[in-house]
Amino acid sequence: MSRMIRIYLIVLLQLLTASLSSAVYAAEAETLIKQLPRSYAGEFQWRDSVRIYKVTLQFTNVRVLDTGVVEATGTGIYDEYGSLSMVNIRAEIDPKDLFLEIWETDPVAAGRELEGMYRGDLSEDMQTITAMWRSFTDKNRGYLNLKVKK
Repeated sequence: MSRMIRIYLIVLLQLLTASLSSAVYAAEAETLIKQLPRSYAGEFQWRDSVRIYKVTLQFTNVRVLDTGVVEATGTGIYDEYGSLSMVNIRAEIDPKDLFLEIWETDPVAAGRELEGMYRGDLSEDMQTITAMWRSFTDKNRGYLNLKVKK
């Protein structure tokens, strides 16, 4: 077999592998969209703090981005001993490993720290979200633990 034919076959094999991988990724994303619960509830707690916030996340729109990552948008409500604050949320979830990132914007109540993001995981059965808030402006960290809201 000539060198040119071998190179052609290697390139063809790489293209087929990439195409198959892309199709599998798209199928995983569609499954995630169909099976992702739309509402989670639980707690948030700053590291080194005893204060616990009750948290509810509600996803109202879920779609696949061009990158193959699933985007979920909606609202988040924080309840700090009866004092409520609401934010818009945007999550990106990788369908391969269920790694997620969550950003918050447009707080309804003052005092919400928005200069950061959550990074964590969606459980395999999609019943729990565990993530850590990482501030962009300081070393503040906080822990988010949510379960499907029934």
